[in-house]
Amino acid sequence: LFRSVGFAAMAGLRVFHVGGNQLSGTLPAAYGAWGSLSAFGVGSNRLTGSLPPEYDAWAQLQLFVASVNQISGTLPREYGRWSRIAAFDVMSNKLSGSIPAAYALWRNIS
Repeated sequence: LFRSVGFAAMAGLRVFHVGGNQLSGTLPAAYGAWGSLSAFGVGSNRLTGSLPPEYDAWAQLQLFVASVNQISGTLPREYGRWSRIAAFDVMSNKLSGSIPAAYALWRNIS
């Protein structure tokens, strides 16, 4: 999924939404460099692999949607650092384990 170094280096990117396509592959850890990101949507694709813990750097993130894919592994405890998160949707994947205790720090979830 968009592995070019130039694309990952777009530090000023605020919204990334590519849901409802036939995108495949894994989520690049390099996207963690998108420090200004407030919304991330990759739902309804064919993504595999795990959720990169590097995304914890998204301090401005309010919306995270990665539902209806084939993402596996566990939920990264590092995401508990997202202090502005208001919506988090990872339904219909192949995730395992439990919800990390750090997610209890999310105060804006609706």
